[in-house]
Amino acid sequence: MSSAYSLSAPDCEIHYFTSAPDSLFCTECDSYIGEDEFVPQLHLRQCKFDFCFTYDGRLLVSERAKTYLSENCATPLKFTVVDESEGYYKLNVVSIVLFDQDRRKTRFERKCPRCGNFESIVGATPAFILDSSALDSMGVYRTDLCFGSGREKSPVIVVGAALKFALQRSFPEIEFQEVKK
Repeated sequence: MSSAYSLSAPDCEIHYFTSAPDSLFCTECDSYIGEDEFVPQLHLRQCKFDFCFTYDGRLLVSERAKTYLSENCATPLKFTVVDESEGYYKLNVVSIVLFDQDRRKTRFERKCPRCGNFESIVGATPAFILDSSALDSMGVYRTDLCFGSGREKSPVIVVGAALKFALQRSFPEIEFQEVKK
């Protein structure tokens, strides 16, 4: 049995960065270069999920999911309100796990001469991490690498085995894939 799983959830049919100022993104490769985190005011109409991703890879959670994670997660998490009327939060995962880019054969495409980021990083799934034995079984982690291209780059969210099984019982919309060691 694996000690870690990557988390996926349905999309919430909205872009996180729709109202973000262009100054937060590189004019050459469109990578996020803002120093502070952008916090939008989203309008999640009739979202029926407790866990969902924006089209640009940001994990949003409901008030119910926030409460559950706050009470059960062994690693630090931060929640940023992004929709006050519906009670949705961007889940900011604090703990980082190192992605094994060599074993996964991750591709880094077109290094940007302006900002130094890569336009695209490809090869997120299945996820390979360097040391799953160091993960808390009730923890939530994000990979050190962000995958995708331009504004849509985001980390893989990884959970420990015990938290995975607990989340499966309470949040049926979440899917998990075993992380390779």
